[in-house]
Amino acid sequence: MITFKTNMGDIKIELDFESTPISAKNFLKYCQQGFYEGTIFHRVIKGFMIQGIDIVKSIEKVKTGSKGDHDDVPKEPIIVEKVIVSE
Repeated sequence: MITFKTNMGDIKIELDFESTPISAKNFLKYCQQGFYEGTIFHRVIKGFMIQGIDIVKSIEKVKTGSKGDHDDVPKEPIIVEKVIVSE
């Protein structure tokens, strides 16, 4: 189990080593190395997915086209503060 501790609460991730052994091992390695700490999630679709970036360290507001904000863009940045790997 992997837990992303964010400023908006915890995100728990269970890896499937049986179905996706290479991807699961790679993701686990990145988590153990602290790669995702400081990541900002800039798009969240509840029950489906999250998108994060690690290059930009702050986001004021994300806009697209002439219509303005997307409904799936958080009003406040969601930042991964710590990643915990447990068995």
